[in-house]
Amino acid sequence: MGNSIVLAQIIGPMALVLALHVLFYKKYLLKMVDDLMHGGVLHFLAGFFALLIGMLIITFHNVWVSDWPVIITLIGWLSFLKGAVFMLASDVLQGILKYVKKATMYFTIAGVIWLLVGVYLIYVGFFA
Repeated sequence: MGNSIVLAQIIGPMALVLALHVLFYKKYLLKMVDDLMHGGVLHFLAGFFALLIGMLIITFHNVWVSDWPVIITLIGWLSFLKGAVFMLASDVLQGILKYVKKATMYFTIAGVIWLLVGVYLIYVGFFA
């Protein structure tokens, strides 16, 4: 449970800040989507770091339980999959990015989800 608490203390505040950015700075997110659509270094680095963070979480916290630590495991696997798509399936990524750019309501949905995850992980990491 020690790794779960530490990871909750790290991921929780990061998720909260990410959520606030997504909810209040959509203009900048759309610019990042444009940058990602053009490939290049940003595309590679985003995939590389998502893959790296996902692998670190999976390696040190691959915990499949019916309790809150599974949230951290799921974040690790989703990060790994995101990195793999960025690095190995550029055509699929381009289609997703075009769709996301048109449907900005998904930014709000993602922001609210990250807000809830962040607040919950902060609670279990620092106060529970």
